[in-house]
Formats: sequence, C-alpha cells, structure tokens
Amino acid sequence: RVGSVELRRSNFRLVCATHRDLFKLVEKGQFREDLYYRINAFPICLPTLRERSEDIPLLADCILERLGCARRCRLSDEALQALQEYTFPGNVRELHNMLERACLLSDSGQIDLVHLPLNGNRPAAGTSCSLPMPLGTDKILSMEEVATRYIRWLNLRFMGSRSDLADRLGISERTLYRRLREH
Repeated sequence: RVGSVELRRSNFRLVCATHRDLFKLVEKGQFREDLYYRINAFPICLPTLRERSEDIPLLADCILERLGCARRCRLSDEALQALQEYTFPGNVRELHNMLERACLLSDSGQIDLVHLPLNGNRPAAGTSCSLPMPLGTDKILSMEEVATRYIRWLNLRFMGSRSDLADRLGISERTLYRRLREH
C-alpha cells in the first residue's frame, strides 16, 4: 500500500495494450512516469498488420477456422492477394470482420474478391449497406433457405444490435444466432 512499510505479496500478471507511445506521453507529462515504469516490465511491440502482410495467410486460416461456419470457408488466390495488398486501418479486428462477412456472403465456401469489402465493395460513409438480397439463383429455394439468406442479408445491413434485429424479426436472439451460424 502507498506509504506503508509492511511488505505484502501477491501473485498476478498484468497485461496492458495500447496503440499510443506511452514513453512520448510520459515526456509530454500526459502519462504518469511511475505508472509507466511499473507496467513496462516486459514490453512487446507488435507491428501493425499492414507492416506484416506475410502473416495474413496464416491469420486468415486461423480466423476462418475459429469462425466455425457450417462449411469450411477458404480464400481464393485473388482474394488472398487482395488482402495482402490492403492497408488494414482496423488491423486484425478489421481482417476478422471482413472474413466473417465474406464467409456469410459466400454460398460455396470459396471466398472470392467480390465477397470482400475492399475498395469498390465498401459502402460509402454514413450510408447503410446497399447489398442486394442474395438469392442469386434460378432454382427454387425452400422457405427455410430463403429465410436464412434474408436473415444473413439483414445482419449485414441492419445498423442496430443483434438483439434489436431479433426483436424486429419477431424471433429470439438465440434463433437469430442459430440461423447465422447454420450458413
């Protein structure tokens, strides 16, 4: 305790993360120097995703495996190349979101360039996503398949939370998650 002369023992590990240069903030007087030296015992500096594009194939495989889609999604060579050339302002979280979206949009399990929200596929700022309803087939679909595709389409377009979307659809949030996970 501050001001105490009594020695106390504890056993814990503190892990901190930031995108700011704490040392510069200490120099400017915007971060406490004593706190900086307490948490800076073992710094690990991780470069941004745009600085390590060679890691994208491994990261993408790991993310796609963890998404746990009903079918195993995989990236086409063109899609992988485009991901490696993209700058990723949102870092790994943006890659995860892109792959989750692409997995939902891909009916075959193959993620192609058209499934990735890069450049021309990205909606304009401040607008809702204008994706067409993805029926995209000439064959007759079951009502279950139509409903599932509609829910996937709405999930990408709806600007509220998933619980709000479930309320608007008149289904439970659990049913919504199940439908999204099925395909």
